[in-house]
Amino acid sequence: MKIQSYKVDDYIKNIPNNITGVLLYGPDRGMGKERQEKIINSLGLNKNDDFNTTRLLGDDVSGDNGLIAGFAQQVSLVGGRHLIILTDANDKSVNAVKNFIDVETDAILICTADDLKPSSPLRKIFEEHKKLVALPCYKDDDKSVAVLLRQAMIENNITIDRDAFNWAIMNMGSDRALTRMEIEKLIIYAGDNKTLSFDDVKKCMVDSSEYKIDDLVYSVASGNFKGVDEHLYNAINQGNTGIACLRIVSAHYMKLHRAKIDMKNGKTLQDISRGVFFKRVNEYKQQVQRISEVNLFKCIKYLQQAEKSLKQSGSKEYTLLSKVLYNLAKLSR
Repeated sequence: MKIQSYKVDDYIKNIPNNITGVLLYGPDRGMGKERQEKIINSLGLNKNDDFNTTRLLGDDVSGDNGLIAGFAQQVSLVGGRHLIILTDANDKSVNAVKNFIDVETDAILICTADDLKPSSPLRKIFEEHKKLVALPCYKDDDKSVAVLLRQAMIENNITIDRDAFNWAIMNMGSDRALTRMEIEKLIIYAGDNKTLSFDDVKKCMVDSSEYKIDDLVYSVASGNFKGVDEHLYNAINQGNTGIACLRIVSAHYMKLHRAKIDMKNGKTLQDISRGVFFKRVNEYKQQVQRISEVNLFKCIKYLQQAEKSLKQSGSKEYTLLSKVLYNLAKLSR
């Protein structure tokens, strides 16, 4: 089944009972991650339930066409629907998906992938099969950013001036994860007063733009311990949550992992660097060349486990986050 972009959010709220597989594809990984969370919540599932949740990477299933089906047929010891999350799915995953469709199971498969062409075999099977659905995740425009900001202001009982609202929309960018972070900063900045003037919004967003979380991400992936220490402190002090930092770092490692695979398939360093901010291109190329595919896989797995621990860390969040990022920097060296 194919759902048009503007209908996706409404569709997620009421996913039909017959759907057993969802594909989230597109260039906006932040949006894909957010929608994955919404789908899991909409279906009443718990991704932190280790008994009923299986996490896989595209590489895991490319050489094992029966892997997804095998997990889907496992009988739960505690009851409940089995959730299978496949990250970095690609056209080599299509046979594993086909085998999953053929088994009798109530398991739900959620796949995330980069932008896929209409001719992509993986995209086509999700669009054409009645038990599967494909949901595009493209960059936000001003209209969709306005909807997100307005909804957040209403939910938090915050009054925002019209000029402030319009200025915020124009300066938030188009990546869903970063947009959510900016909105979260505005909510914190509003505080108990529950109001945001034009000066408030401009001060909050301009001040935060002076520090880019990319500095933290690239310090980690470059193995720069001093940079990790400095930029993590700045990121947390400017209102970023530990989970937000971890997810943006995770997205970067997934991008590096995808670049490794693309290079194995014949793409050049120049090819895989397209779209990277020009001031970061050389550093990005160095990271792709230096970190082994095995270590990138270890980093991604480690980040998935770390997110679970971070949610339960309470007042020790900063200490645990520091440890996680130092360990990643060490692996990245």
